Amino acid sequence: HELTLLCAATGSGKTQLISNIAAQLAIDKITTFVAPVETGSVDLSKRILESIAQTEVNDGLPVPKEKLDLAITKAGLLM
Repeated sequence: HELTLLCAATGSGKTQLISNIAAQLAIDKITTFVAPVETGSVDLSKRILESIAQTEVNDGLPVPKEKLDLAITKAGLLM
């Protein structure tokens, strides 16, 4: 097992980096745990979906079903 902590200044891209890593790990079907401390789980989930679907979904509105379906298809995930 491995534990990685990522620390950096506000606005330095920590959440984006973790979102991209988590998205790739999901695509590769590697079980991963991310503990969002500042962002919150819903916001982090949306950012991961953005990374997978390459589209904006973190705009404060509910995620449209088409974008969710696209992200799930791209990642090869099933609901």
